[in-house]
Amino acid sequence: MKTMKHDMAGSAVALGLIIALSKCSCPYPVECWLALAENNIGIDAYRPDDVIKSLSGMTIEIVNTDAEGRLLLADTLSLASRKIKIPSIHRGLEDSMSPKVVIDFATLTGTCITSLSNRYIGVFSNRNDLINTIINTNDICGERMWPFPLDDDYDDDLKSDIADILQCKISTEADHIYAAAFLKKFVNPSAPWIHLDLGSAYKPGGLGHIATDYTGSGVRSAFSLIQQIC
Repeated sequence: MKTMKHDMAGSAVALGLIIALSKCSCPYPVECWLALAENNIGIDAYRPDDVIKSLSGMTIEIVNTDAEGRLLLADTLSLASRKIKIPSIHRGLEDSMSPKVVIDFATLTGTCITSLSNRYIGVFSNRNDLINTIINTNDICGERMWPFPLDDDYDDDLKSDIADILQCKISTEADHIYAAAFLKKFVNPSAPWIHLDLGSAYKPGGLGHIATDYTGSGVRSAFSLIQQIC
């Protein structure tokens, strides 16, 4: 665990992003959710083959206890993508509005690094029309991102006999894709969603304009995406 500080890079990027947006006097409302947990063993720890209930009510069959990050993100995405009640122009009534965009960050999978090395951020979205925006962000912010597929048939491999969904596959093949397919189940479909798998969060000797091992990769990318989308 001593060298695992990069495991909290997702929340660090989210915090860095909200600070950057605040300093730039962002003209629209932004929520920042930090999915934090202390990874200690206890009598309430979950085990392989357990079935747990998510915040959304969906049940999850546990496959790998080391894939805890996607469980934290599942509940966080359920909250972050929810419809928000806003006052209506008609007295006594309320309207519901989905977020303009939901972006999450995580050092989620080793297979993303295997696919892209630690020079790129792997990106997934539930909106195909955002793919060109994602690719163009490379040139705008200087952080390299590349999209992966998220076709519906990946869901077939996450079917469980005892729960609504498998936490992950037993095989690690394309785990970054299956992790994103898992997370997509907990996102409000009416909210555009972008998932950043931060393979470039840690690189010995730094990366690009960042000379430290922990690169802060993802802050510039998300800042640029928000500027373009919102």
